[in-house]
Amino acid sequence: MKTLVLKASPRKQGFTEKLGTLFLQGAAAAGADMDVADLSEERIRPCLGCFHCWVKSPGQCVQADAAAGLLERFLEADALFAISPLYVFTVSSALKVFMERTLPLLKPGIDTSAPGPDQNCLRYPSRGPRKMAALLAGGLKSPENFEPARQSLMAFARCFRMEWSGLLIRPESYLLGFAVAKPRKMKAIESAFEKAGAEWARSGSIPPELAQAAAQPLVDDAERFKAYSAIYWEHAMALGDARPGAAGASTTHDIRILMEEMARHLDPRAAGGLAANIRFRFPDRNMEFTLGISAGRCSLQSGAGDGFDLSITCPSETWAKIILRELSAAKAMAGPGFQVEGDRTLLRRLGRLFPPPSE
Repeated sequence: MKTLVLKASPRKQGFTEKLGTLFLQGAAAAGADMDVADLSEERIRPCLGCFHCWVKSPGQCVQADAAAGLLERFLEADALFAISPLYVFTVSSALKVFMERTLPLLKPGIDTSAPGPDQNCLRYPSRGPRKMAALLAGGLKSPENFEPARQSLMAFARCFRMEWSGLLIRPESYLLGFAVAKPRKMKAIESAFEKAGAEWARSGSIPPELAQAAAQPLVDDAERFKAYSAIYWEHAMALGDARPGAAGASTTHDIRILMEEMARHLDPRAAGGLAANIRFRFPDRNMEFTLGISAGRCSLQSGAGDGFDLSITCPSETWAKIILRELSAAKAMAGPGFQVEGDRTLLRRLGRLFPPPSE
């Protein structure tokens, strides 16, 4: 099965590109025959809607650009796989323009034998892909945001009598840069995209269980996602750079996110019957947090709270590195700006109470 892959993301270091690469790696490892076209690098003008390709030069567009070669590759393919970011609730303009420019492959007349809604007749009914699937990545959390794009792609598949063979979506794409905070879940998501590529090579379909694994949430509730997303864009605006390698890397060490994740990773067995308040002060960010531990649970409060059993004052980047196990607590304590007040026995227990993120 020869698959024409249409890559339609203009951001070469973006999340869509990364996930698409994982899919293609899985497909290649399974021996897939993939013809990859990067639409963002092709010069394809929008359809003029002139219908010259129907009434004056049947099957040929009046515009001389890269579309002609892509349409021939489309006709030679057995399957089609589209990879696109979610832009304004639909596919990117690069993919949309390609879809519009397939008009020469249709011809006047209504094919009453086609199932579903009425369709135009195919100019080359014995040529072209017979199945289609896609991969979409977007920043918003709710899967419902992908529905307009899914409907558009399925309509395109129906137009060319292709069997719709599955969709991979990745919501919350901002959070894909937080891999160090959720290594186990990130590995599961990345593995799902790679396995989906291998399964496509074997069966020409995307199994529902892999689609579900690829779309699994990185945060459980909408409010926390909203807060994390706001922090991401705060960093992007400060840097003047929204690329994952810039804003994503900066956000990974943001102390607000890491304190939230730290509270969620309390080991209840290590905590036992411990009841304590731990205050953290980060003068460089003018921020304070209090972790409250009780009955094997941990709560996070922004601010000083009501008293403390242990107080730690240090630069925010220092504590971020301790949380992520990039710096030992002993080495940090010997450095400048690290101050401890209160129960030092509790201080020595922190590594066991709060193991490194593994979700």
